[in-house]
Amino acid sequence: MAERNKKKGGYVIEPSIAMSEFVEKINKLSYHDFPEKEIFKILQKNSFSLDLLEPYTFFSNARYTRNLIHKDPAFELTLMCFNPGQHSAIINHDGEKCFFRIELGTLSIINYQKEATGAQSLLKKLTTQKVNAGSIDGPVSIHQAINNTDKQVISLQLSTNPCKEYIVYDLKTNQIIKTPLGYHSIHGKLVAPEETR
Repeated sequence: MAERNKKKGGYVIEPSIAMSEFVEKINKLSYHDFPEKEIFKILQKNSFSLDLLEPYTFFSNARYTRNLIHKDPAFELTLMCFNPGQHSAIINHDGEKCFFRIELGTLSIINYQKEATGAQSLLKKLTTQKVNAGSIDGPVSIHQAINNTDKQVISLQLSTNPCKEYIVYDLKTNQIIKTPLGYHSIHGKLVAPEETR
């Protein structure tokens, strides 16, 4: 096992047959602008074992990780890995349809909406919900994902019409920042320098 972990992350992996078939099913929906009911059906019928997702599963002590499985102009498939206490920024997907299924653990999702007040556009918190393993959510717009548990969390995320940068909200400074999209690993190969475990 130690030898396997040592090699993991050092090379680009070929997707499994099950993953390739899953990607092809989603690709067919791109011709119909990704109807939400059909996306939910595919996510419900095509679950993956943690062993199958293992080549894309990387955790970091520094922050949650985004691990790219597939990307083309129509959509991207990413595995998000959260250690206990880790969270995303408050993110606006800016026109993307974003769906996710929790593969391991429980993730808290806080949804927001923009609220115009004078010259500034502030955020209003709408809902907070806990999403458990096997559950599907989306499409989400402005939201934050938080691992409030003492266990690791893995989430499979599908984003349509993937953008090159996210709109990030900093509530402490009341700033809106455009942040380039980055990945911890791409097709199983580590591309970020943070310590992993």
